[in-house]
Amino acid sequence: MSLLQQQWSLQFTPLSPIHLGTGSDYEPGGYVIEEETLFAFNGMAALRVLSQRDRDELNQILSGRANGDMLRQVQSFFHHHRQPLMSVASHRVRLNASMQAFYAERVGRVVQQERTGGRVQNKLEIERTAWNPVTQMAYLPGSGIKGAIRTALLDTINKGQQLPYDLKRDRQANQKLQEDLFKGKFHTDPLRLVAVGDAHLQANTPFATEVRFALNRKKVAITDAGGTLRQSKAEQQGLYQLLETLPALMPRAFGGTLSLNTHGSMRVSEQKWPSHEYTLREIASACNRFYLGHFQRECNLLKRRNYLDEQWHHQVTGLLEGELKQRMERGEVFLLRVGRHSGAESVTLAGVRNIKIMKGRGDKPDYLPEAKTVWLAGTERQAQRNLLPFGWLLVEVAATEKQLSPWPDSLQNAEITSWITQWRQREQELQQQRQKLEAQRRQEEEKQRQLQQQIAAEQAVAAATEAAASKAEAERQAALAAMSDEERQLQALKERFEAAHQAKTLNAGGQVVVDRQALLEAAQQWSPELQQKAAEVIRQTLKQQPWSSRKKKENQDLLQQLER
Repeated sequence: MSLLQQQWSLQFTPLSPIHLGTGSDYEPGGYVIEEETLFAFNGMAALRVLSQRDRDELNQILSGRANGDMLRQVQSFFHHHRQPLMSVASHRVRLNASMQAFYAERVGRVVQQERTGGRVQNKLEIERTAWNPVTQMAYLPGSGIKGAIRTALLDTINKGQQLPYDLKRDRQANQKLQEDLFKGKFHTDPLRLVAVGDAHLQANTPFATEVRFALNRKKVAITDAGGTLRQSKAEQQGLYQLLETLPALMPRAFGGTLSLNTHGSMRVSEQKWPSHEYTLREIASACNRFYLGHFQRECNLLKRRNYLDEQWHHQVTGLLEGELKQRMERGEVFLLRVGRHSGAESVTLAGVRNIKIMKGRGDKPDYLPEAKTVWLAGTERQAQRNLLPFGWLLVEVAATEKQLSPWPDSLQNAEITSWITQWRQREQELQQQRQKLEAQRRQEEEKQRQLQQQIAAEQAVAAATEAAASKAEAERQAALAAMSDEERQLQALKERFEAAHQAKTLNAGGQVVVDRQALLEAAQQWSPELQQKAAEVIRQTLKQQPWSSRKKKENQDLLQQLER
């Protein structure tokens, strides 16, 4: 008999901002910001809407030395050309007004000077959350979801026990502890029977990611001798991270599956089969036991420090302790924590937890059961209030006999929903802009093509003309070489006369008149045949430039002698 498999559809709702890092960033050369929106684009799309002059300008910038100045120039270039680039964005990410102002103040600028006199470049990279490369839309990797489930199950089995003494100095302690708790490894690991698929956006679900500041804050208020609150090292140094996140309270935005394999009545070897087959209810119960406790403790801590967004807290606790409570008890709904800045306490086991606490330079680190700081999501870099924790995710098991009950309107992210509505209306304008820019680009390319054709035609004509002239000159030189001295004198007068006639430079004192007089006199000694030719050339010139009155009678007699 083959294995039996049970499969459930899961609906995922981010309760707080979630960032699932991929190692990829939005860089200023791949996005622009306007209208409280990040517009991401690729290089080929950008080149399609930039004019030839703009492309030449960009090439000139990129041909320079790769340093901070080039980076600032690239940032400024794309920022100044943001209007056409907005029209070819592959997707958009929401920002708020404070973050847009933060960007505008820094793009293309040096943000400060180092003590040594060096300049600190503001790179403005934004870490991107996991996305589908085909649709460019965010998703929840199944591996991350399964990892969070695994942590909860391990903590349930461990029951707060400390790490066994023989494992405390073992580099493989983590792996060995898991093998001991699950009573199996690799093919006998019980999680081998659990399959969690990637969770993708539901069809026709209005959704958009947003950018948040990740801010490091102290968990416990500590004051110096003067009574001033001490800041965390990150606060002292002004450090922050810019993260693209899945926004809070986007109900059932993602859908995925969870499958459980079981051997049923099939006989299996205990050596090749996990010692335990988890049920969906056991998984949900373990997750709720582990993560609900962390959620409540963290919220209480953040409330004591006045960090927490009270409205968000009221909404989420009302949801978890109200409508969903009974469903959580039945194993139909469970809580997870996933992604970056989920907190060391949420990804480690109680009793075993040993968090490395860095101290000052040169000092050895401490190892404590709890971190001293927490990373929170904010909309302003210096924010101390209205902050949100990262990573909280609600999972609902879709009912087979009926649909899930409607999500309360009061618990939806109104800001994101409104932003999406506005952009659906704006999309038509951008589409028209894209069409206009495309038409302009094609028109410009056609003009360039016609200009190139014209230049090529002119160059061909010039080349043909030059070739013809070269050939004619060569033939003329060859003809002159074959002539007698008398014939060359005749030819020289003809050419000079034709040139002067075309240039309208004939006059009584010109070179044509001088050469004609010389020919008239020299030809008196030539043969009769050549005298006739000389007379013809002289008669031709007289039509345009007659004899001067002083020598007219004498020259006329000489010409008649040539014509006898």
